[in-house]
Amino acid sequence: MNGSVRRLSLFESATLRLTAWYMGLLMLVSLLFSFVLYEVATHEFNYAFRSIQGSSMQASLRVFDTLNREQRVRESAGRLVGSLVVFNLAVLVGGTALCYLLARRTLQPIQEAHDSQAQFASDAAHELRTPLTVMQTEIEVGLRDPDATAEQHHETLASTLEEVARLRTLTERLLLLASQQDLPRSDIDLEAAAVEAVTHVVTLAQTKRIEIDNQVSTKTAKGHYESVVEVLEILLDNAIKYSPKKSRVTVQGKMTAHTVEISIADEGPGIPLAEQSRIFERFYRADVSRSKENVEGHGLGLSLAKRLVDQMHGRLTVQSDGEKGTVFVLSLPK
Repeated sequence: MNGSVRRLSLFESATLRLTAWYMGLLMLVSLLFSFVLYEVATHEFNYAFRSIQGSSMQASLRVFDTLNREQRVRESAGRLVGSLVVFNLAVLVGGTALCYLLARRTLQPIQEAHDSQAQFASDAAHELRTPLTVMQTEIEVGLRDPDATAEQHHETLASTLEEVARLRTLTERLLLLASQQDLPRSDIDLEAAAVEAVTHVVTLAQTKRIEIDNQVSTKTAKGHYESVVEVLEILLDNAIKYSPKKSRVTVQGKMTAHTVEISIADEGPGIPLAEQSRIFERFYRADVSRSKENVEGHGLGLSLAKRLVDQMHGRLTVQSDGEKGTVFVLSLPK
């Protein structure tokens, strides 16, 4: 709460400072314009007065009230000053509101990036804390038990090693998510990439007796081979985890006018429409809607897949009616 208030105060203060700078420049331009306008107008008043007076003296036919004419010139200049004062006050009031809105709009992307970074750091710390706590607890229990057998120590080490593997996967994915660079692209064989991705998840599929039907034939697209394999592996892993036992996951390839598409369809529960726009967010997991089982993961897989696809100038979309079955579609340029 305090951190949120501090961020709001920080950006509000920055907004006010930027508003003051905008307003200072605007008033400087307005005052310079008013000064120039006043000088030009008074010069024209005096020139017109001298012209009329000169012509009258040459003609010597009429008598003009010189003092009265000078008074009218001064009154006109006074009215001009009053109008310029009102104009500058209007600029001050309206310009302040406009400059404030412009300052907020200017700083909004920075504020959103700052909030996103803070949320990411908080979520990452939470995800890192869980396996670290498990490791610490298991090691402390093992050390405090003087009668622990070699088998019990082996189980503790095996469990700790499993948590270390989870931490490594998490940190590697966090590093990939932090990368902002485009991936080098070349012509890649999508059939080979699909076969390699299926090979990586076949053991997980066998534990649930899920059949993977790979129908991708030889197709070439522009992309980064290792990243395509990583994306397909993430999508297959996601499909297997949320699919019921003895079901099927289908991998298909299709060519369109400008892209090559690979779709991965499962027979598990669908994703509600309200959640489909959030599934690519970091650490977001729609466990309740997708499965009644406890599905392990950090909620980074789909976010990482989306980032890798974006870096290859492709598209990753999801199709689901919200009831049964989900299809993820990877589109890459030809």
